[in-house]
Amino acid sequence: MRAAHWRYLLLDNGLGAALLNAGINGAIAWAVFHRMAVVPLWGAVGIATDTVATSVILPVLTCVIVTFLTNWHVRAGRLTPLPSAATVVGSFAGSFAGLRLPEGTWARAGSLALASLVVLVPAMLMTFVGLGVDRLPFDRFLVFKVGFAVVDGILVTPLCARAALSRARA
Repeated sequence: MRAAHWRYLLLDNGLGAALLNAGINGAIAWAVFHRMAVVPLWGAVGIATDTVATSVILPVLTCVIVTFLTNWHVRAGRLTPLPSAATVVGSFAGSFAGLRLPEGTWARAGSLALASLVVLVPAMLMTFVGLGVDRLPFDRFLVFKVGFAVVDGILVTPLCARAALSRARA
């Protein structure tokens, strides 16, 4: 990979995505929860429900948007496509934990959402339960929500961008 690819994957779709996710998810948390002094762990409007929703919606929207933007950058000549991830030995995002990402944008988005739902959500909820946390003051919930979205986005966005670069056509 060229330096431009690394920059695109790590800065634009790593750091840039983290900052964007922090702002968007902070605004969502404010809009939904700002009238609550305390946000419960369980319930229709609670930490668990919000975490599940974020873990599904964020990867799906991210993957669709990043794939569109990556294709646009390639067609505009700003980036060159990368070889298929299957032919790049040691590629950091063509496969994850030995599993290849699906070819289609929606299938890739769904698989990353499912991975987020199965891996991140139970880890977060078990941590809260294990620590005896059954509610958070709004300000602490806001920090958690933003942090969760940033971590989820940092894990998902470069993977989506790398997969899109290997499938893009100039």
